[in-house]
Amino acid sequence: MVTAATLYQIGTEGDDSLVGSNFDFNVLIGLGGDDTLGVLYGGDNLLDGGDGNDLLIGGIGADIMLGGDGNDTLIGGSGSDSLWGDDGDDILRGQNGSVLDGGAGDDVLSFILTGIGAPVGTGGAGADTFVLEWGGLYAVHHMITDLTITDFDPSEDTIDFGLGKSDFAPTAIISVVETGTGTLVGFDTGSTVTFEGLSLWDTLHLTGADVDGVAQGTEGDDRLLFVDGPINGGAGNDLIRTNAGDDVIFGGSGDDTIQGFRGNDSIDGGSGDDLIYGCVGNNVLLGGEGQDTIHSGNHSSLLDGGEGDDLLVLRMISGGDHTATGGAGADTFDFKDFTNKQGDVTITDFEVGVDSLLIESVAFDAYLQGAPTTTLFDTDAGLLITLAEGDTILLQDLTLAEFNGTLLPASNDFMTS
Repeated sequence: MVTAATLYQIGTEGDDSLVGSNFDFNVLIGLGGDDTLGVLYGGDNLLDGGDGNDLLIGGIGADIMLGGDGNDTLIGGSGSDSLWGDDGDDILRGQNGSVLDGGAGDDVLSFILTGIGAPVGTGGAGADTFVLEWGGLYAVHHMITDLTITDFDPSEDTIDFGLGKSDFAPTAIISVVETGTGTLVGFDTGSTVTFEGLSLWDTLHLTGADVDGVAQGTEGDDRLLFVDGPINGGAGNDLIRTNAGDDVIFGGSGDDTIQGFRGNDSIDGGSGDDLIYGCVGNNVLLGGEGQDTIHSGNHSSLLDGGEGDDLLVLRMISGGDHTATGGAGADTFDFKDFTNKQGDVTITDFEVGVDSLLIESVAFDAYLQGAPTTTLFDTDAGLLITLAEGDTILLQDLTLAEFNGTLLPASNDFMTS
């Protein structure tokens, strides 16, 4: 609103230098030419460079700065300013809770992040560069800044996170989480950058997937995809997939879907009805509380369903030697993907009459009807079953006598004492 405490200065079509006063509100309009417009103090000011390659410098208020056509430089003050580059290859530098919009052209948007306000950046059309500068005159240690970038395009835009470049700067990215509106990048200082409309996959590429520390989910339904390092999904129904490497993953509460990748992973679903995939590697897979489904992956794994009626799928495709524990509840052990590579599986707590044994999702007694070469032996460790494919199943602390009559057909041709 224009009041009596307003100072107007209008330049010419040439190169002008206009300096605002200490009035509450300055309006500086450069028109044509390469102009310099500046406010030392003042209130909430309007600076319009017009055509030409202009330099605009804001004051301590909440200024509106318009570059106009040309390659302009806009430097905000200590207030929460609005900087608009418009056409041309512009340089915009704002701090605190400023809004920066480069407009058309290949622009550079620099954010001085002080822990005050929630700045927003829009590059506009063109190949833009976003620069994060941690600190500044008004910076406070341990203050958290949440920056939002509305239109980052990984195919042409670039970003410099400024890690470790000042005493105020974070040193590492610790989480990359897909949200309902985009992807959230978290730093070890607690500050964040949100890339609106950007998928997690694209965000990981622009960060180099260089994630240290613990990738921490939120209280909602998170998507943590292709993330390295320890991962905690937190509350909510999360989707978690790791990169290659030996990862430690905790799903937290909620019905989570967790998939390891290449590497020897340790996965704990936490509470809830979780779906866990071991994939490649020698993995430790824990279901936790709830009715979980756990797939062993292709190599040797340790599976523990925990409390609840769980389904443990033992994949024999690579001849892995798995150890499976159902835990409390009526659990199902299903053996799949047999090849010419024999594997050995130990089930530590099979309970006759409670738990179920399946071969390729077929009940064990029905499987035996079509697999007459299957044999069962009593051993010191328990009941040893040798399947037609050559794979073995050891039911620890269980005897043939206990097994008979429940999971075997009427014929005793399969029994060997």
